This record gives sequence, structure tokens and C-alpha cells, in this order.
Amino acid sequence: MESTAEDMIAEAVRAGRCRLDDLALHYAVAVTAEVVGLTSSPVPAMSRRLTRFFRQPPFDLARPRLGRTKRQLMGAAYNGLSPVLRFYLADVLPAVRDHRRRPRNDVISQLLDQGAGRADILVECVTYGTAGMVTTREFISMACWHLLEDDPLRARYLAAGQDERLGILHEIIRLEPVVGHLYRRVRDHITVSDEGREHHLAPGDLVDIDVRGANADPASVGTAPLELCPGRTLPRGIGASGLSFGDGAHRCPGRSLALLETDALLTRLLAQEPTILAEPSLGWDELFAGYRLRGSELRLGSA
Repeated sequence: MESTAEDMIAEAVRAGRCRLDDLALHYAVAVTAEVVGLTSSPVPAMSRRLTRFFRQPPFDLARPRLGRTKRQLMGAAYNGLSPVLRFYLADVLPAVRDHRRRPRNDVISQLLDQGAGRADILVECVTYGTAGMVTTREFISMACWHLLEDDPLRARYLAAGQDERLGILHEIIRLEPVVGHLYRRVRDHITVSDEGREHHLAPGDLVDIDVRGANADPASVGTAPLELCPGRTLPRGIGASGLSFGDGAHRCPGRSLALLETDALLTRLLAQEPTILAEPSLGWDELFAGYRLRGSELRLGSA
């Protein structure tokens, strides 16, 4: 993470400027590629292939066939399967062949040791690649935007030790969860109690876990829930990032990695005293029910 961040920031410094979401994308893909073992193809090309997974027509989980027309279903199938095939041929297959010759300490080597087939390896690579890329990319962009807009917070972040810096990042992602909603189907009968009222959920019911709402609940996170307050006092059992990384069996396994790689990049980027040349445009992505930041341009240092 550190060497990749240093190389990418050095390149941006030489150029005198950078587009933040592109920098975050290539960095997140490069780090994820090392963890997974997708190291047999160039990062920029793999980044373009991974972003194609998210070009999907609108959908509604509560409606039959996701509320899509037949034409939209055909478009979704093509938009989903075509990138998977390209990703497999250009990124996964070369990496698998290379790992058979030279095993190493990563996900693909572990899967090969366990006797996993190519289809299983592809599923893991798609899951790790897309999740590690899209969520971390957006969080890096959002965290950087907050720090650039808040001079005292940025000064505190740059002067702090790693534990305090990670605490600041925890608070940012609590306030700005990348995935705003988690949807789950009920498998067994469940009774949920809320403020004295009981709600009975049956198998097949769709549950919408409103992450943004939960993270802004004063009963859970304390006073001023919509303000960025690193180090806020939280009740027992409430994590510093709220539900932004899920919880229990649904907890994101990449939580620590996402925070550490974000910190590694931002400490180096902010040390270059960047200034905002163009504000990002804020959008919403229905596929993962989260925000999308695009177009932020930074000038680095005296350049």
C-alpha cells in the first residue's frame, strides 16, 4: 500500500495535478490486485474492465423480475456477462497460469491449494475485485473531500498518529457510508422489537437495512449525529463506523484493509498541500445504494 501510494503520488506531483476519483480507482485496484493475486495485467486496463460491471439498468428489489422490462433484463445480462468474460480472459486466466508456476501468499494461491476450479476462482476474483475497488474508491474520494474542506480537521489528521487518523476515517465513513442500504431476504420467522412494538417477519420478506439512517440515530451514536465528531463517545456494542461495514455474519471482511489503504494514500496526498481546482459532482448508484463522486480536480503543491 505504501509503495503504491508513493509511486502514484509522485507521478501526480510530476504532472502538477490529478483527478481524484481516477487516482483513487487505480490505487484501490492496485492494492486489491496484490491481495487477490491479479498481478498479470496492467492496473489501468483492469480498472476499466472492473468499472464495466456497474453499468446496469435501474431495478427494484421489491418487484417481480426486479421491475425490469424484457429489454432491460437482456441488457442487464449482457452488461453483466460480457465484462465477466473479458475480466476472466484478460486478468484471471493469466494470473491463474502464473500462480500455478509460481505460488505466492495471496487469495488465488490459497484457492489453488484448496483445489478450487477456475469458475470458483473467477467468482472470488469478481467479488474481491469489484467490492475492493468500488467501495474504497468512493470512500477515498469522500474522505479526501471532507479533509480538504475542513482546515482544522486536515491539520489534526496530518499531525496525528495512525490510531487517531483511523479514528477520523471511522467517523467520516459513519457519517458518509459508501453503501447506504443493505438488502436481505428473511430465511426464518423473526420477531423484531422496536420501541415496544413487535414486527413479525416471514421467510421471503425483503428487509431494507437503512445504514445511513442507523448511523444518524442519536440513540445509537449520541448527540449531533449529523456532525463529524471524531472520538465521539459511543454506547457499548456500537462500533466507531456504525453499520458502514455491516455487522455480525454480514460484516465486511475488507474493513481494516479499506481504512489502512485510505490512510496510506491520504497522508501522502495531503502532504503535497493540494488545492481544489474542480469540485466533485455527487451522484447516486442504485446498484450498491451509495454515493458516487466524480470530476474532482486537484492541484498539487506549488505546481
